Amino acid sequence: MLFRSIPMVASDRHPGALGGRGRDFCADIWDLVGPQIEHVMAGKGSTWEEDRLLPVTRGGRRENAWWTYGYAPIDVEDGVGGVLVTCYEMTAQYLAREALKDQTQHFMQLFEQAPGFMAVLRGPDHVFELTNAAFAKHLGDRVLIGKPMLEVIPESMTQGSWELLEEA
Repeated sequence: MLFRSIPMVASDRHPGALGGRGRDFCADIWDLVGPQIEHVMAGKGSTWEEDRLLPVTRGGRRENAWWTYGYAPIDVEDGVGGVLVTCYEMTAQYLAREALKDQTQHFMQLFEQAPGFMAVLRGPDHVFELTNAAFAKHLGDRVLIGKPMLEVIPESMTQGSWELLEEA
């Protein structure tokens, strides 16, 4: 099994940060994470964040990075003795999801603006998942999305459309 090290923090900060003060280690993002760490240190429980933007400095450059992380108390006899930090960088996954959202939005705009009648059907009952404006205008006030074709366009059975769909 191969393991790859991800340069999460600059080497001049780690492993020296282990056991150190969070305010010193995370000075550049303390305004973002400090309140969460203080929450844990005050004995108010753990925190958890998903896909949160926390800029990091790597190789002398400041860059945006998205993280999923949690802070949990390290209990000692008389309270909280420290904070256990569990984190995973999600930048690649976050950027991929954002790109997919952009592409999906672009596709939906193209689909909606297509001049011809278009619909996306699912399954053996040909359930409508998506129609464009031209298709909806052609059929009038009928509710289509989520409905089987034969339920909303029963005339398709006698017009030959059903056989074409079944063949496809």
